[in-house]
Amino acid sequence: MSKTLLQSEQHLHTVVTARDFVQGMAAQKEQWKAVRDTLIDQHFINNLKKTLAILCPVDGLIVKYQLHKVPISEVMPDFHVLPNEFAKLQSTNVIIKQEAKYLVMLAKKRF
Repeated sequence: MSKTLLQSEQHLHTVVTARDFVQGMAAQKEQWKAVRDTLIDQHFINNLKKTLAILCPVDGLIVKYQLHKVPISEVMPDFHVLPNEFAKLQSTNVIIKQEAKYLVMLAKKRF
């Protein structure tokens, strides 16, 4: 879904900035305004790219394990690789130290 949002960013921006995008009853207007504000926020694309970078190693493992042919002996080494993947994201300035630390903690907790 995040990849689709990133690929469609220009189209979404055009839609949400259209004059008639925020309409309806008061509650609906608030919801549409929140959608618009999220999509036009200056940090939206960077946050979306960061999200995709963080999810990439996790997604790779999910795809691997969906095959149901992965030996159980591969699970432990895969979980030990995740902190290294998050460290790479930190070293390339995709995430900050606190975020890397948090992600490592989550991986250890899941393990």
